[in-house]
Amino acid sequence: MNTSSFESIIVNEIRDYGLLQDRLPGDQVVLPVDWESIKIKPNDFVLVDSINNSIEHLYKNWLYLLSYSVIPTNDIPDVLRGDRIVTDKGDGVEWGFLSQDIREPDSELAGTKHVVKIQNIIDPNNFNLITATQTNVMLLSGTDTVNIDVITNPDTLRLDSSGEPILDSIVRSDSSITHPSNGINFQDIIDMDVNKDKELFVLDGFHKTVFKFDISGITSLDEAILKNDTPGRLLTRMVGGSGVLYDKIRFLSPVCFTVVNNDIYVLDQDPSSRECVLKHFDSHLNWKSNFNLGMFDTQPAIDIEYNYRFNSFHIISNDESLTDVAPTIASFDAKLNMISTDDLMNFRRHDGEIATEVYRKLYFSLENENIMYIVTNKNIYKKYLSRPTSFIGRFRFEDREIGSSISDRSLQDITIHTKIQDDGSIMDEILLFEEFNNTLYRFVEDSGFQNSLESEIDQSILLFDQLRIDPDDNVDVITYNKMLYKVLYNNMMLLENISRKFATFFDDKGISQYLGFRYLNVDDLESLNYDVKLDNYISNNEIILSATVNRCLRRLYELQLLIAENMQEKSINVFPDPSKTVLLS
Repeated sequence: MNTSSFESIIVNEIRDYGLLQDRLPGDQVVLPVDWESIKIKPNDFVLVDSINNSIEHLYKNWLYLLSYSVIPTNDIPDVLRGDRIVTDKGDGVEWGFLSQDIREPDSELAGTKHVVKIQNIIDPNNFNLITATQTNVMLLSGTDTVNIDVITNPDTLRLDSSGEPILDSIVRSDSSITHPSNGINFQDIIDMDVNKDKELFVLDGFHKTVFKFDISGITSLDEAILKNDTPGRLLTRMVGGSGVLYDKIRFLSPVCFTVVNNDIYVLDQDPSSRECVLKHFDSHLNWKSNFNLGMFDTQPAIDIEYNYRFNSFHIISNDESLTDVAPTIASFDAKLNMISTDDLMNFRRHDGEIATEVYRKLYFSLENENIMYIVTNKNIYKKYLSRPTSFIGRFRFEDREIGSSISDRSLQDITIHTKIQDDGSIMDEILLFEEFNNTLYRFVEDSGFQNSLESEIDQSILLFDQLRIDPDDNVDVITYNKMLYKVLYNNMMLLENISRKFATFFDDKGISQYLGFRYLNVDDLESLNYDVKLDNYISNNEIILSATVNRCLRRLYELQLLIAENMQEKSINVFPDPSKTVLLS
């Protein structure tokens, strides 16, 4: 799989012009700037500023074409990079191979609803896994994909007469105890996360309380914390209790929370009116502020996440009893001002069964924060945040023969951890818990970009600062032609690297997917011919008027239209399939 995109300087240039690498199968390639915006107007003076403005419009079109030369694959998950599972076959939690997948109803992992993976502080080769059922928190320690075990209190282990350990005597960090002295046990764990300082926060819906734990016992092998009655975690603070929606430190009906650096934002919702308030606490659970979000959706809120790249909050909402209403995502800026609310599907374009699933969690990729993963009970949908209604794809459980059948499948949660490859590139390590098999699946994913260009051109392209006319340059035909030549060079480099088109198809859910490449035949290649003529440049004996410059600009724009036409994908089918009966309800 070709997962390369472009060097960071190119990606940043694309972003600076308000563009994103978010092409999807099924898209039409349409230049963002039209000819009317590019050309120099009859009443404009032909000056450096006006010409540079036109060249910058052409440059934006060129960046768009560059960004649309890549498309994400739906070849997810990549089983070649995720052939491991965490399971319990009766001898305790252990790593195994994907092919060893069996159902274990009595697994120690049974009932898991939430999963978080963190890096071990003492040994970078080790990691720690925190799982939670509705009532219990379990802490595990592991090494790579070799071993994994539940944290225990070493001082409680007793030996039998032969010197063998009595397993029943081990205090395992798998209990509902919040703290041994307070008499409060977990009753309804509805969310869990870890902040930048590796502190664990757990939200209990029954107690309407956020509990904060010091987990240095598992991240730094602190013996004082390893030897308490909840080995590896120690309750340090708590905030909450039953209250009204606008209380500062109490909650009416807390739904979920998100961690932003070290601060905690708890979403409290009125179940009857759907009005929401986001309550902001620091890492010590001191109240800082309330944000009234109002009734931004008629459906109940499900989960909230913060996106560090866009500095924005995002809330997914879904009423699982309404099968004819699309789930939604509401977006807010860093100051909690409403940006937009978008449907997560389109009934006219996608199979209606997508709306019948139980929506659980929202996560953002660490490798590409414009990519989000939405977890339902049956699927994991991969999407661009910038285009939430459309789909990159979904995890292909059936095709990969992963886990149980869709009728039995019950996905609960994922955790995304950064994995650094040998070449220094960043990947997403995704751990997914599936309840029917009580198994934690491991996958390694990235943007999955496929490139339609024949060769890498990052080192050869010219950025806008290299194209534009400097104020100190001599304003003459030579200067203008030099600039036009550079712009032509950038665009010809794209045209000459086109030898194939993306091939796509619609699946049974109406999600258009990347299939592969369709290589151009002789006739197709003929259409790529572009003759550089005299009218691409300004002659020495021509007067530099708007019409003269526009002629050259028009030739460049026509070249971009030719590139866009040859970047259009080839779809092998349509949705819905016209050969199948469509039932009208």
